[in-house]
Amino acid sequence: MKITKSYLEKNLHKFHVPDEIPVEGVTVIGVEILHRNEINDDVEHSQQRQHDDISSRGKQIENSYRNGGIDFSKPLPIVQLRPDNKHDRIDSFGREAAWQNLGIDYYPYLVVKCEDYKSETSLRFWANRTLPKLDNAERDLVIGCIDLVEKKYIENQESDFRKWLKEVEPYRAKESIERVLTSIKDKLKTKQPKLKTWTYSDKQIQTKWVDRHWSNPPAYGFKISKDSSHPNKEGDVYQVSMFAGYEGRKILKAVQRYVETGKKTEMILAISTSIKGENL
Repeated sequence: MKITKSYLEKNLHKFHVPDEIPVEGVTVIGVEILHRNEINDDVEHSQQRQHDDISSRGKQIENSYRNGGIDFSKPLPIVQLRPDNKHDRIDSFGREAAWQNLGIDYYPYLVVKCEDYKSETSLRFWANRTLPKLDNAERDLVIGCIDLVEKKYIENQESDFRKWLKEVEPYRAKESIERVLTSIKDKLKTKQPKLKTWTYSDKQIQTKWVDRHWSNPPAYGFKISKDSSHPNKEGDVYQVSMFAGYEGRKILKAVQRYVETGKKTEMILAISTSIKGENL
């Protein structure tokens, strides 16, 4: 099902809209369907949770949308209306990453006004508060997964455990999932996989990392060719991404190219499965 602006307008009544928010200095204005590009992410508070592995959180949310669509019972993302009528994101950085990968451009947002810096800060933490609910106990998940392994429905490997847990607990906190996984692997004596390195997605690494953190980003951009024998024409340099396990081969190839052609190679390192050759 494609989540379009028209679909959201027809189903807007299904979302829960609070009359007020119990945070001093915060006023609820209403709900507005906004395009992602209409919302400013580069705010002073934006790093409070972004370092909480935004790629991982975005992927978990993305899987939930692919499997079950919109959960209308979940709280709406919140934006603050500024005096210039633009909007600053209060929360939902993980959801924004998921919507970008899913091609969801529009979504309903709860629009609020904050009296001052203190009320805005408090609202950001309130938006990420722990919500009371009855859920599966961690011990129950461990026992359930082990039972499926013993009955040969799940292989005794971490990737299968993760897949099952994402299916049955798409919204559970990452810390809880990791505790469950550790307990399952310990009880089943599961062989440990190689450690993975996570980063931003292919569609975000330019805007969320290169543009913000590189002191001298290349004006010609970073374009990864499927055939690494072709350089970036504008920059006259080779550009490659370094996947775990191929570092030595790619470094030796870069040295060989430099010896043969005199052309340098620019690399993005510490990438697992996100970069797919997008033009950045």
